[in-house]
Amino acid sequence: MNRSIVCLLLALGLANCTPSEPPAGEIDQQSTKAAKLRKPDVRYEPSPHSVVRAMLTLAGLSRNDVLYDLGSGDGRIPIAAAREYGARAVGIDIDPKLVARARQNAREAGVTRLATFRNEDLFEADLGGASVVTLFLYPDVNLKLRPKLLAELRPGTRVVSHWHDMGDWKPDRMIEVEGRPLYLWTIPNRADHRARGEHLRLRRLARAANKQRRFREPGVITNGLRQAQLERWACALVSLTGAWREAHAAPRIG
Repeated sequence: MNRSIVCLLLALGLANCTPSEPPAGEIDQQSTKAAKLRKPDVRYEPSPHSVVRAMLTLAGLSRNDVLYDLGSGDGRIPIAAAREYGARAVGIDIDPKLVARARQNAREAGVTRLATFRNEDLFEADLGGASVVTLFLYPDVNLKLRPKLLAELRPGTRVVSHWHDMGDWKPDRMIEVEGRPLYLWTIPNRADHRARGEHLRLRRLARAANKQRRFREPGVITNGLRQAQLERWACALVSLTGAWREAHAAPRIG
């Protein structure tokens, strides 16, 4: 066969070839590569089902809400939100094994249309679509997450935390279920948030000034001692030194 014809046929064959799509598992592994760069922030500990129901009740969840569960574990909170309220729910977890388990649980519960799960770092995830956020993290993780919640969530979004609070951000409500505290906050309007931030800043300044005043009290040995007190001590020291020298001076030979 003519070499030019063979080359033409090969070229046509290559042009019509399309790369095969990687298996779903491989796609999922690629999507979770970034999440595997660090360990989870908290040890996995599922909330009891009674606590899950109480969290959703405390949040005032409805079918019109979109719930984001940060650190979703086996998916029980998003699945309950979808199954019992008809709400859309998104679970976010950095552990790919837990994400796979949550997806399997959602399939078994028949709520995959409403409940989805993402293998992401909760500090990097986009939370802007949520109207309700649920948490069961650690105190330091809550505090680290708080600025992100206030910056990304829309005013009126409800945040419910199992067990741990948010430091000096006072909750709107706190209840106990089986001895476990549950906290509810509502994301404030931007203007209210700025005003609250300014109030906290002024309160911190007032505390610092108070502390400084206490250190300046007479009789406290600090750099804040009053100049007059230092001068009195200096004069007393000079007087004592003079008296000691005079008492111990060698007798004059006359």
